[in-house]
Amino acid sequence: MQTFRHHFQQVSTTLLWICLLFPASYGWAQPGSTCATAIAIAENSCGTQVVDGTTFSGLPYCGVDVPQREKWFSFTASSADDLAIRFNNPSGPGKMLLYSGTCGGPPVEQNCNFSVINSDLQIIFSNPTPGDTYYIRLLTTDVLQPEVTGEMCIFREAPNTCAAATNFTVGTCNQLFMVSGVGNPAADNCLGASESQYEGWATFTATNNGIITVRHTNFSGQTAKVLVYEGNCATPIFIDCATHLGEGTVTLPITAVGGQTYFIRVANTDPFDQYLSGALCITNGVPPNGDLCEESQSIAVGTCEFPVEVASNFVNNQGLPNPCGIAQVYQDRWLHFTTTAGNLRLGAEISKLDNDAALAVYASPSANCNDLSLLACTDASAGTGDELLEFDALASRTP
Repeated sequence: MQTFRHHFQQVSTTLLWICLLFPASYGWAQPGSTCATAIAIAENSCGTQVVDGTTFSGLPYCGVDVPQREKWFSFTASSADDLAIRFNNPSGPGKMLLYSGTCGGPPVEQNCNFSVINSDLQIIFSNPTPGDTYYIRLLTTDVLQPEVTGEMCIFREAPNTCAAATNFTVGTCNQLFMVSGVGNPAADNCLGASESQYEGWATFTATNNGIITVRHTNFSGQTAKVLVYEGNCATPIFIDCATHLGEGTVTLPITAVGGQTYFIRVANTDPFDQYLSGALCITNGVPPNGDLCEESQSIAVGTCEFPVEVASNFVNNQGLPNPCGIAQVYQDRWLHFTTTAGNLRLGAEISKLDNDAALAVYASPSANCNDLSLLACTDASAGTGDELLEFDALASRTP
């Protein structure tokens, strides 16, 4: 018996958001098909990632495009702090509506956001009533591609002081982190002229001596700074910082001392756009860069909003034929996953619209990059634009 490990290759020079998911089945019986069967999501977490949805219920909606399918989610507010409700959407145009009240009321619309292209949907919800349940209705409007693939996330405002910093453990990854609290405008090390307008704080304690990598992903696109300190909140000692110039990921490897407490300050320097949605990852060591298949990072099925940068210094160096009839592959990056057999959906949301990207999935009967065989690929956008690939994964075979 041989177990297949799947590798996939992204082709372009850009930043991609990757979703790797099992599609849901169609039909009214699936969870979330109505308000009454809404899928519950906890604050500061992400919910069901695939929304194939049901037929349209006929309830009122915003915008002019007619909905094709819909899916419902719910959450219960734990406090009156601001929330950002965000759907990562690499697959098609859509709408997102927020309701209060009860399903049989009918629910009362509070806000709506819609897109006419493949772009993320976000609603900022201020002053929710603690203990009340709210409902999110997700709609797709593409007649030719009515299914929606993505991830629903609810961000709660992070503490904006060092003393109240959210505690993380080393090994925490892709933890949602929304910055919206008033920042300290004083210039501090790498902040320079771009002073903090809004900021959020986190803290962690090193488990051992060695390199710890702090990674912050910026979903919203504002210019921001990520700073790391040691010591204590009364007299924090600056270690290092990195700058976001828009959507993307920055990493800060620090030489940590076991038992020492460290602080992370994420500062939004944009005075006109308060809500910076993102995620933090704190890991031992330095993650592989993925230029070679042998250096590929692992991604779990069910993951979405996974940031992947195909750097300009990467090269197409695996010695494989160009997939999908692409004339020239200039750069690529590799990730891998292991799964049971079944239909999978792989989506790539492209942050730079001047780049062309393609996706290719390979199967290997061993836990390495030997004997790769092309399983599926797509370059459907034929230029700039997001990519979506549905394929049948292999689990095992008898030789």
